[in-house]
Amino acid sequence: MRDLTPVVGFDVKVTFDGPVETMTSDQLAEHLVAVVREAVTNIGRHAQASEASVCVSVKDGVCWLQVTDNGRGLDGVETSEGGLGLVNLRRRAEKLHGQFATETPEGGGTSLILQVPLTSSRAEHARRRR
Repeated sequence: MRDLTPVVGFDVKVTFDGPVETMTSDQLAEHLVAVVREAVTNIGRHAQASEASVCVSVKDGVCWLQVTDNGRGLDGVETSEGGLGLVNLRRRAEKLHGQFATETPEGGGTSLILQVPLTSSRAEHARRRR
């Protein structure tokens, strides 16, 4: 995440919860990194945020990724600026048989949430290895 600090202008807090390293495939890890890069880059470009956090957790066979900022929110961002970032993140989630959602935290800003079943990710990883 330090390589993205210049993009947002501050350190992004990163946390891991659960057996993330042992339960996620290499393929899923690559997707998670790509999602984080896209999300943090979007924060730097559009959010006007002063804080952001990334949390990756594994629980009950599901990998969760949440990227949250305290910026201006998403109201009209995608339609007015023609961005494909959120569309690409949603497509990536669907490719992994997961879900993607955006929320507005109580204090404002944006929270991007990616949820991926680990069984699909591990099965795809095993299929690619053959």
